[in-house]
Amino acid sequence: MPGEHLRPGPADAVAAAEEFLLSLPAPWTPWPQTARSLALTLAAAAQARGWTLGAALREQLTGRPHGIRSHPAVLSARIRQLPYRPPPTRCGACGAPGSLVHANGQSPRPLCVPCATSPAGPPSVDPAAQAAAVRSAIRTDRRALRR
Repeated sequence: MPGEHLRPGPADAVAAAEEFLLSLPAPWTPWPQTARSLALTLAAAAQARGWTLGAALREQLTGRPHGIRSHPAVLSARIRQLPYRPPPTRCGACGAPGSLVHANGQSPRPLCVPCATSPAGPPSVDPAAQAAAVRSAIRTDRRALRR
């Protein structure tokens, strides 16, 4: 089908994994043919276990270098044995991932720094909106008491 090659897919993930492997610091940098052979395994394992090709994965694969005799063999084993990584926690107010705080006990849900530090908006003059806010606050307090 025309234009099918433009859609990102498994081939792009494998190419990105190969590039990631080739960017590892020495002595972990594999030969190009080794990187090609490990790229498919890395792309599949990272996607299945919640990893992105970034600093955290680089640290997971290249950490604890002492006493290693064959870096390619260890790298291959670490790729095959990648642990599962939980999804990032999101802000309870806006849903953004990142650095979260607990808003000084004001909310049982974690909040991102902008949501935790921004002042609350003016109260609504709509009676239905006020009633909904009160019901939400009561539900939140009940959930906090159950914990």
